[in-house]
Amino acid sequence: MDSDVEMNAASDEEVMDDEDYYDYCYSDVGDDGDGGSEEELVPVDYDEGLEAEGTDEVVSRREQTFVVLNEEVISERQEEDVSKVSAVLLITREEACALLHHYKWNISKLSDEWFADEEKVRHTVGLLLNGNHEPGSRKLTCGICFEGYSSDTMSSAGCAHFYCHECWEGYISAAIGGGPGCLSLRCPDPSCSAMVLQGMVNELAKDEDKAKYARFLLRAYVEGSKKTKWCPAPDCTCAVEFLGDENYDVSCNCKFSFCWNCTEEAHRPVNCETVSKWILKNSAESENMNWFVAGSGLAFDMWSSSFCFC
Repeated sequence: MDSDVEMNAASDEEVMDDEDYYDYCYSDVGDDGDGGSEEELVPVDYDEGLEAEGTDEVVSRREQTFVVLNEEVISERQEEDVSKVSAVLLITREEACALLHHYKWNISKLSDEWFADEEKVRHTVGLLLNGNHEPGSRKLTCGICFEGYSSDTMSSAGCAHFYCHECWEGYISAAIGGGPGCLSLRCPDPSCSAMVLQGMVNELAKDEDKAKYARFLLRAYVEGSKKTKWCPAPDCTCAVEFLGDENYDVSCNCKFSFCWNCTEEAHRPVNCETVSKWILKNSAESENMNWFVAGSGLAFDMWSSSFCFC
């Protein structure tokens, strides 16, 4: 009898050890013969509930430290900012775009300085107050090629300096070929600071130049942001918006993982300063090796990691 009691007690202990995996609840299972009901411990597996919720819902609850943005989303955000500034400042879309680029897409700073001294901001950026100069019907001389043209084949950047469309096309093309500086292009006249706006570029430039200009503008939008950076992987067109404040390791849609802070490959737990020093040291050692090989007449076989005389 004593052995039976001990076996039952041991069995009870084994059952209760399962509480590491299950919680128990009471459930009415029927009459006990005396008109009452007896209660029984029923195991509840919470893993089943987790599976029922779905993996996506569980992941969505986790704190997200970054968001990957494709070009379409970036373009939509950029257009929203341009439209907002255009509506608040009562200016054209092209003027709003030029202002935002000048202020590195900082709407707050732009608004503060605009309402503090609109005339000063216009002068700095090159937005003329009286920028609608009509040439009339008279014949004009292009200030670049010095040929005479009718007024309908001449244009200006809102100032009094008119140039033929062919010269404008060449001028804009050369600026776009020079890089992102074309986003701050001014009138060809050296004494004039009138800004060449995107609308004029779209009207007079070649299709390929217009596409390049738009790409420069999109890249400038991301580069002006304090929370968004382009993915450094070759040929990747996505950007990553960082929402955290500690762990800078992020992963782009292209599967490239990098440190958002220094844009080098992900290097946690090593800090960015240490990685920078390591890269500099590694580069210096590589240069020393090149100098040694070139000066000694030795050829280094990188595949077999051995030196041989040439």
